[in-house]
Amino acid sequence: LTLDGSLRMSGLSAEERRPYEDQIITLLERVAEGEEEQPRDHAVFLLASKYIVREEYEKARGYLARLPDRPALDKKQLQANLLIQEGKLEEAGELLERKFLLAANEVQTILYSLVSLACKEGDGSRADQLAEVTREAAVLFGMWDYGSFVAPFQAAVARKDGPGTLAVLRPMLAALLTPWEQEKSHLYHHISKKKGEGLPPNFGLEVLPGLLKELDDGQYDFLQGEPGFRELLRDYWAKCEKEKA
Repeated sequence: LTLDGSLRMSGLSAEERRPYEDQIITLLERVAEGEEEQPRDHAVFLLASKYIVREEYEKARGYLARLPDRPALDKKQLQANLLIQEGKLEEAGELLERKFLLAANEVQTILYSLVSLACKEGDGSRADQLAEVTREAAVLFGMWDYGSFVAPFQAAVARKDGPGTLAVLRPMLAALLTPWEQEKSHLYHHISKKKGEGLPPNFGLEVLPGLLKELDDGQYDFLQGEPGFRELLRDYWAKCEKEKA
């Protein structure tokens, strides 16, 4: 997972990343055959995800079949109830907030997928409405502000709406470089007190080169002639270079 994250942040193009991704897949396949349940299932999940992206659907389906279904009984909620009854309120708060954050991330991921589905079905109106729900959910759940722009960006790109995409891209890039202030949300009161929780302060800058490289990809050809687009990329590449200096 660390190698995979580092590769995504490398600033390499998709073609340049391919040989390194092949090596990561080889490592994941070894872990997927291991005996330890948690790392094995995580590796299987990542392999299924990667093969979907690569459009190797039979391989993806094979790994997907190996993943366990979620248990119907919620152990963590019961643990939290027990901790509250025992007066261990700090522990209960941490457990519940982590559970909530996991659920919020899952809801956000589902909404992104629904926006993508509506775009593929050619239903722009539904995509826009779902994108707005996604934006509101990110605010409601106290999530990183960057996430509130991802779905509107998806919908605008699917329409090849140059002005609309650029209008979302500007605040999206600014939000990427704005750290998530988790401690400002009452939803994460307990876990925000823990050191090392949340995203690292420089996470956005680490991700930025890869995103800028992607924006020069063929998928975004419709933006190339849009007034202000090249200048926007130059401004953010300059921020990357300034950080390196």
